[in-house]
Amino acid sequence: MRGHNVQRFSLHTPMHCVGLYCLTALLVFTGTTGQSRADWYEVKSENFVFYGDVSEDTARRLVTDLEIYRSAIVMLSGQEAGPEVRPVHIFGANNSSGLRRLTGRADIAGLYTVGDDYPIFVMDTSEGFNDDGDSRGVALHEFAHHVIRSHTSYYYPLWYNEGFAEYLASFIAEENTVTIGQPNSYFASSLNDRWMDIDDVLSAVTRYPESKGSRRDGEMRYQFYGITWLAVHYIQNTKEMSDRLPDYISAINEGLDPIEAFESTFEMTTEEFRLALVRYHRTNRYQVIRFTFEEEIIAGQITVRKLDEREEDLTTILSRLEFIPFGENGQNRRDDMRKLLEETEAKYGLLPVIGDGWVSLELAERDYDAAVERGEAVAAAHPEDSTALRAVADAYFHRYQWGDEKDIEDVKQARAYFARQLAIDPTNPTANDHYPTTFLYDREVPDEMAIEAVAFMVNYQRSPYYMSMYLDMAEVMLLAGYLEDSCWLVDHVEILVRNSAREAAERTDDEEEEASEDNGPPHITDENNLQHLERLKSELGDRCPS
Repeated sequence: MRGHNVQRFSLHTPMHCVGLYCLTALLVFTGTTGQSRADWYEVKSENFVFYGDVSEDTARRLVTDLEIYRSAIVMLSGQEAGPEVRPVHIFGANNSSGLRRLTGRADIAGLYTVGDDYPIFVMDTSEGFNDDGDSRGVALHEFAHHVIRSHTSYYYPLWYNEGFAEYLASFIAEENTVTIGQPNSYFASSLNDRWMDIDDVLSAVTRYPESKGSRRDGEMRYQFYGITWLAVHYIQNTKEMSDRLPDYISAINEGLDPIEAFESTFEMTTEEFRLALVRYHRTNRYQVIRFTFEEEIIAGQITVRKLDEREEDLTTILSRLEFIPFGENGQNRRDDMRKLLEETEAKYGLLPVIGDGWVSLELAERDYDAAVERGEAVAAAHPEDSTALRAVADAYFHRYQWGDEKDIEDVKQARAYFARQLAIDPTNPTANDHYPTTFLYDREVPDEMAIEAVAFMVNYQRSPYYMSMYLDMAEVMLLAGYLEDSCWLVDHVEILVRNSAREAAERTDDEEEEASEDNGPPHITDENNLQHLERLKSELGDRCPS
């Protein structure tokens, strides 16, 4: 972006196995199940921070192996081995009920999300991190999603995304030898039953195939994960198909019909592919990839600390911040959070993470005035703290964005606080996203800090998956007079925006009800994104280069 170091990603750039989506290496979590888990540990490395009540050795090994995993991906994809912009934070819950208290979900063993300050995934650590435990597979699967969304500039269809994450989670490591491809997917047993229609699977580009029964049809999802794992395993280990995979991904990103894209690039019908998968499954012989790895990457880089009572209490709040529910269905969990904040503040005073918790809670309650009041209090108490500044800036930002009464002074206050935060925490993703967005509300010309924030965001979140962000940044660049950059940002997401809006319009009544459940913040719909896209296209007119 004209001297602003925004890397552009052409969908026509030659790919070698589509970057991270070809040959990769995995790690192994080793640990002793059954050891005392009464103590909480913090384990830090350059790219990861883990909090959980597992044994010290297990916690250390988890982070060590994650570093090996990440280094192997970087090595094999030919990328620069730079550190994560924001370390990935991992929170371990010691049982399924603990995981439910954090996320509100009872049907999962782990969850990945993009947090206000860093990527987050939470996982059930009750089985330890041994080779057969769910925690190990969940951690690998969820981290794969992080890699997919953060380090690739292509959009991968949902079926391949999920199948590839399962494929990665199949690794075995012994000393310095890493093996990938063992048929140990949790979902593989579903292949012994009736298979899903292959066209339904390959048409799952932005959303899961429509359930034929309940909107929470677990059997359908179970089958979907099983067949996508098998499909990716077959493609990865069939040279004719892996060679053509880049063309298929490009065709999807160019907006080709998913079935047409598959058949034209792989030069086989979907029925022929189904039969090939059936034969592959029946042989029960799965090729694996094996290579050696010299473990010298992270020596001396990992620190392990046992948390004291105060740190445990604050970490408990920290782990829940991204999962405070909105709406009537979340009232009980919000009441629990309020009680936790009151008790913790009574013990330690208004610390930044506590103030951040109060702002998040009041926003979830839709009490925007209270959120601003809480934010001002924590910013006054900690005027140089990044978390405190983000909390108050967020309060003003969302009062304007979500509230019924619009006061442009809220925008200016949010901008001022985000500017202060960026001065001391220049890689904070929320500040970099929201600061330039404030200019869209008062229509002032974006300043240099806003342009730099746009540059940061499009390098931090490279995937077109982040459609709303790209559209906002495109409008900021247009407002600032950077026409060419605005055109590129629009082009990067246009196909996915249109496909997502079309598929959303085809949802069943049950799916629409599920999508509109009142358990999250006011959100931007696929239709909103389409309207934003059309407005930008109209303003840009024929001024974009062909």
